[in-house]
Amino acid sequence: MSAVLLKGWKPVEGDNWTLKFEHFPESNTFAVSNSNGSIYGYSLNDLSTVPLYELKHESSVNGMMRVDSTTLVSCATDGVKVWDLRSGAKPTASFTNCKLSAFLLVAYNPHSHLVAGGTEKVSVDAEVHLWDIRKPGSDTFKSFIDSHNDDVTYLNYHPTQSQYLMSGSTDGYVNVYDLTQEDEEEALHQVINYASVHLCKFITENKISILSHVESLRFDNLFTSNYEDGEKPEPRDLGDVRDLWNRCEYVVDIYPGTGTGSGSGYIAFGANSVHSLTVVPFDPTSETIVMDQAVVFPNAHNEEVVRDVLVIPGTNTVLSCGEDASINLWEMPNKLPQMGKIAINDVKQLELAGSEDKDMEEPNDTKKEKRKHKSKHKHKEKKKSSRKDVKYKPY
Repeated sequence: MSAVLLKGWKPVEGDNWTLKFEHFPESNTFAVSNSNGSIYGYSLNDLSTVPLYELKHESSVNGMMRVDSTTLVSCATDGVKVWDLRSGAKPTASFTNCKLSAFLLVAYNPHSHLVAGGTEKVSVDAEVHLWDIRKPGSDTFKSFIDSHNDDVTYLNYHPTQSQYLMSGSTDGYVNVYDLTQEDEEEALHQVINYASVHLCKFITENKISILSHVESLRFDNLFTSNYEDGEKPEPRDLGDVRDLWNRCEYVVDIYPGTGTGSGSGYIAFGANSVHSLTVVPFDPTSETIVMDQAVVFPNAHNEEVVRDVLVIPGTNTVLSCGEDASINLWEMPNKLPQMGKIAINDVKQLELAGSEDKDMEEPNDTKKEKRKHKSKHKHKEKKKSSRKDVKYKPY
C-alpha cells in the first residue's frame, strides 16, 4: 500500500532541518521544531502554511514535548524552556544546571508534573535533572550526575508507574531510575548494557524497547518484585533490523501507541537509496510488526533522512519531516489497526523520596550491575562532537 502526498512546505530555508512534531488534538494543531532554533505551530483545520506562533531557542531545538493542551517544553544549548502557546514568544519558565550544559532531551510526566532534561557530556559525565514544572524558578527536584559518562540521547517516563524514569546514552547504558529513592546509586532500579542508544521506551506496562545507533533492536523486561534472584527474563535481541525489514536503512522511531484507545502503535523506517519511508503497524505486547499492512510513502523526503513521523490518532492522516527542511502531509489508504496498548486508567502516582510505600523491588544481582556500571563510568572516555548546537545525529 502507498500513501498519497497531499501537501508539502518548508517552514525554514537554507541548510536547516525539520526535526520533531508534537500534536495538540484539542485544537487540532501541531508544533514542529527546527535546527535553526525555531518552533512553529500549524493548524490541521485549514492547512495554512502561515504559522500560528513562533518560539525561539538560541540554537537547534534538540528536544520537545507536549505538556498539556496549551503548553510545550523544549530544550537546546540555552537550557530547558516552558512555553504557553497562548501568550507569545517568551518562555514562562527556564531551567538549566550549574554547568550551563547543552540539553539534548526532555521528557514530561503529567502525573508528577516533573520535566526531565538530559545533557551532553561535559568533563567526564552527562547529567539528568528534574524540575517541578509548577514551580518556575525553584531548585532542581532531583539530579543524576554520575550515571552516564557520555551524551544522554533519550528520556522516557513510565506511562503508569510515575516513579520510573528511563535514560539512554551513547555510553551504551540504559538506566531505569526509581524517583522515590534519595541516593543516586540506590535510585538505579535497573541498568541495561547494550550499545550506543538512539531510543529507549516503555512500550507496555513491563516491557522496554531499545534501539541502538547501529539499528539493532532489543526488548527487555522491567524489573519487578516478581523476579526472584537469578530468574530475570532474558532479553529478546533482534539484531540489525536492516537485515530483517525490507527497504530499511535506518529507523526513524518506534511509536508504541498513545495508550488511550485513540492511537495505534507503529514503527517508521526509511531508505535513502530509494527515497522511501515506510510505516508498519506495531504490537508492543507481542513485540511484532505487521509487515503485510506496511504503508510506503514514496519520495518522502527525497534522498534526505526523515526525522519524525506523526500519524494523527484515529485518522489516516500522517505528517513527516526531515533533513530537507520540509513538512509533508499524507493520506494513507486506511487507518492503522488498533494494536496492544498500555492502559492508563490506573496510574500509580509518584511518591516522593522518603515514602514508606515501596511495591517494587530490584533483584539482588541489580546491585552488582550498578557497581560495575558506576566503575566503568569513572574510567571511560569518548570523543565528543565539536558541534554543540546540534543533537547527536543517529543516522
